[in-house]
Amino acid sequence: MFAIRGMCLVVAMYFFFIALASLPLSTVVSIFFLSPLL
Repeated sequence: MFAIRGMCLVVAMYFFFIALASLPLSTVVSIFFLSPLL
């Protein structure tokens, strides 16, 4: 179970960074600064 959970986490992080790479830099910076509030 932990291996499946770890693999899902790796895939989610991969897609998260791919999505951030397609956004403008100002949007990415604001997401990183506002993420603790969300």
